[in-house]
Amino acid sequence: MATRKRIAYYYDEEVGNYNYGYMHPMKPFRMRMAHSLVSAYGLDKHMDVIRPPRATAQEMKMFHSNDYVEFLQRVTPELAELEPEHASVYLSGEDCPAFDGVFEFSSISAGGSIAGAKRINHGESDIVINWSGGLHHAKKSAASGFCFILDCAMAILELLRYHQRVLYLDIDVHHGDGVEEAFYTTDRVMTVSFHKFGDFFPGTGHVNDVGVGRGKGYAVNVPLRDGIDDESYKGIFQPVMRMVMERFRPGAIVMQCGTDSLSGDRIGCFNLSMRGHAACVEFMKSFGVPLFCLGGGGYTIRNVARTWAYETAVLLGQEVDPVIPYNDQYDFYGPEYLLDVPASNMDNANSPQYLEKIMTLIAEQLRDVPHAPSAQMQAVPRDWPEDSDGELDDDELDTNQETKMTRRQRDARIVPHAEAYDTDTDEFTPIPAAAQPALSGGGQGNPQRIICQINRDRERRYLSSLFLHRTLSDAAESLGQRYADGRLDSAYFDRVFNSRIAPLGSSVSSSYKVLGSFNSDDDYVDALENSIYDSLFARTLDAIGLYQSNGVYTIVLASGLRDRPRSIDTCPGDASQYTPPDGDNSGNIENGIDLPALMC
Repeated sequence: MATRKRIAYYYDEEVGNYNYGYMHPMKPFRMRMAHSLVSAYGLDKHMDVIRPPRATAQEMKMFHSNDYVEFLQRVTPELAELEPEHASVYLSGEDCPAFDGVFEFSSISAGGSIAGAKRINHGESDIVINWSGGLHHAKKSAASGFCFILDCAMAILELLRYHQRVLYLDIDVHHGDGVEEAFYTTDRVMTVSFHKFGDFFPGTGHVNDVGVGRGKGYAVNVPLRDGIDDESYKGIFQPVMRMVMERFRPGAIVMQCGTDSLSGDRIGCFNLSMRGHAACVEFMKSFGVPLFCLGGGGYTIRNVARTWAYETAVLLGQEVDPVIPYNDQYDFYGPEYLLDVPASNMDNANSPQYLEKIMTLIAEQLRDVPHAPSAQMQAVPRDWPEDSDGELDDDELDTNQETKMTRRQRDARIVPHAEAYDTDTDEFTPIPAAAQPALSGGGQGNPQRIICQINRDRERRYLSSLFLHRTLSDAAESLGQRYADGRLDSAYFDRVFNSRIAPLGSSVSSSYKVLGSFNSDDDYVDALENSIYDSLFARTLDAIGLYQSNGVYTIVLASGLRDRPRSIDTCPGDASQYTPPDGDNSGNIENGIDLPALMC
């Protein structure tokens, strides 16, 4: 019986906030789209979802030069405009603009790649995913090709601390020149790149570029022509990778899964379908070697999100519905709304004779490579001390005097999906066990409860009532009317719903559509009745969301949606003032959750 793979998935919700520029083809927002699809399909429940620690300047200097990293820390759009000659030393014109937050964006990408490599090193995961990584063009002292920090190389350097040999595989349409250049002279890293070669950026990656010195033979380049399709790609990819794995025997694999090799990409010129691209990932997974999957290129963002979400499912071994479920970016996938990127009728310039010739040259190259080259025995260098891992910890502690805890330390507190949570600050306290059975899918007779905790001035008051609503929109409208002076932070809502509330219900992630947006002009919550639910959703929903308003945090816990109550009454931890609908005797608190225990 096959052992279940342990899979970690790194994602920072802030990565989608950065913007290279309105006309720039690189859109970090695509990572948010991909994550939204992953969550909508419920794939997050089958893996460890972790917010990566930001890479520090000191960690970036493991590979990059000091002056370049310090420049990235200081540079702003205004500074680059005032000193264009100085900026041009490190930034390559329009490809790599000095946008707001360029260092922070790079620290997210690099932080996930370093942390993922550490997780593999410590044996905590067999497969790690960081779709924010894979920026493979950056150089030691300069940005290149939309890439500022070479996170791929930093992950490989971390893996080399524990593994004698590491394989880097690149299926982006562009040659992985930055990674190849970084390890061109060593036999401990083999780089393999399948890419478009010719009059195409970056112009490197000839089949005869095989490395120098001790690294001769350890750079494998597979130059391809326009329009290669799934069948042709598979016909050269699988034989080459079998030879590489048999000859090199890596201890870990770093795979850059750039999606600009898909059909219809804004910049790419290949003709791969989503399933053809994902077949490469599935093939590498089959070797059973620790696998680290990174993102990379991809400029038709709806196809990028589709493919990375599908490849996440492939790595998890989960089947997904071809019809895309409702999610925050649902409109991007119209008009077909399918999880598919089909190939086009583009001409394939890669003839069987050309591919056979390339494969023969690579086979001859690998024949001369020593079998499983070894590294000198030595003690494994110590890891960075966890308590002093972040340069910014001291600054963050200064701004969090009350908790004396940094975000990195909070993120390290991994919590099982099955636990339920109540929250009034960033600290999450488990709901008492006695209350949890009512949250795990009670029947029709269990009423829905609303508990509101007011904690702005450390004054605790509780509003509790029984809500028996026929529709989710009624419940949302009631909340909006009750707290009409507030604002709904939709990003915060989504984050808490996905990470803390959705796991409570078995069918919430597949049924959840949209709660709506708070309208400050009309002072109510528009729940978008036509796109929310059906009777199955109303029966199976265990938690319908979290509403935040000027220091007021409301958790709505539901296990039955029936008739709407006549009124909502305020009481300090007591539901006796609730007036049930005619003919309904379920308003007695004895029938439901022990509210005082739940609110402690």
